[in-house]
Amino acid sequence: MFPLTPTHIRFLSLLYDYRCLSDELFTALTGEANPSSILRDLLEQQYIKQIEYKAGKCAYLLTREGVDLLRRECDIPSEVYDGKRGIRRAYYRASELDLHPRYMNHQLHTNQFVISLMKEFDKRKIPCKYLNEKESSRYPSIRPDAILSFADVDLLIEMDMATESRKQLKEKWENYRSFLTSPSFAYKERTIVVLFAVAGTAQERERIQLIKHTIYGSLMDLLLSDIDIYVGSPKTLMDVVTKRIIPQTQEQDLPLFFIGKTLREQHRFSVSPATNFRSLLGASFALYVRKKQGDRLLMEEGRLQEFFVDDYFFCPAKTIAKVLYIQRFSSLFRSKYGRPFTYLIVGKNEYEMYVDFSMINALGHSNVFFTTYSRLKQKPFPEAVFQFDSFGNIHHFKHYGLSERIFETHISMLAPQ
Repeated sequence: MFPLTPTHIRFLSLLYDYRCLSDELFTALTGEANPSSILRDLLEQQYIKQIEYKAGKCAYLLTREGVDLLRRECDIPSEVYDGKRGIRRAYYRASELDLHPRYMNHQLHTNQFVISLMKEFDKRKIPCKYLNEKESSRYPSIRPDAILSFADVDLLIEMDMATESRKQLKEKWENYRSFLTSPSFAYKERTIVVLFAVAGTAQERERIQLIKHTIYGSLMDLLLSDIDIYVGSPKTLMDVVTKRIIPQTQEQDLPLFFIGKTLREQHRFSVSPATNFRSLLGASFALYVRKKQGDRLLMEEGRLQEFFVDDYFFCPAKTIAKVLYIQRFSSLFRSKYGRPFTYLIVGKNEYEMYVDFSMINALGHSNVFFTTYSRLKQKPFPEAVFQFDSFGNIHHFKHYGLSERIFETHISMLAPQ
């Protein structure tokens, strides 16, 4: 028998945590440029097994002998006391960690995404706890592929390989509906963010749109609650985490900062967080911007210069829900302040916003306006702000009253090639 080293134990521990790993993922986790010698040792002693999950592609799983060795070396107890479930077994058997080859590609993609995220947290020296799918049952009704917990946030990771049908996607969201209407969600103590990652398909854009459509059709009335859902490629969702979610926990949000700065310096708006309006509106908005003349709101060309602002840089599902409930916000705001509620959405580009908001007819509201950060930087406010019509035309405005529209272009002219 080969001399057992801490590196061997570490490899077994990683397989216990991640269930299934490839040579490349072992390298990513350990920094070992060539992990094959360690894996060969473990294979010879039957502590792990190698499975071909698709032609020419192999991955590793723990065996019963490997779990037993790990329990001995790491002093994993047989039982623990759980305040919710009483006395329970404290470890997973190899049979519980095992995976059918047809599911291994999904698990490997999930692990790749999780490992990339964990490296980002480590780089920023942010403590983060990883729970795999076997351990992610802390929330009733749902079972995400993984959970990453940091600060006061739980990232619920769902990996989509374009294998689930529309019916299966709807069933998944019905489980989320049960969760969102449960006492566990009502009394939760942590912020919940769902990252729905799409990988392993050549029709990535189409798949993302299909998933968004099933979300809007199943959960729209619940998206104003304290949950955020983002759908995109692993790379896109990495940006969501590093440029939005992590900074928000540190009270830093650069996209919003620059939007507010531009509205203040180039368009003469007073800018403040919109937190004071949450209890009235029953939903959170990022910024409240207005122009004042003395103690009064400024009226220009027949319109009070007052807007609630959100950015759509990372395509949060919640923003589309807010547009669909705009009449409710308008009614509540008018009953309290006697004036209309006006919503301004700042996105990365016109095409992305049109595709998402037209998907469920979330266009055509008279007091919902769109812009992009580049437009705010480069154009006078009436030209920077625009609306879509039902035919896909983009219209900006003649003056600050935002009533006289000027045709600009058709959305087909802006479609990515």
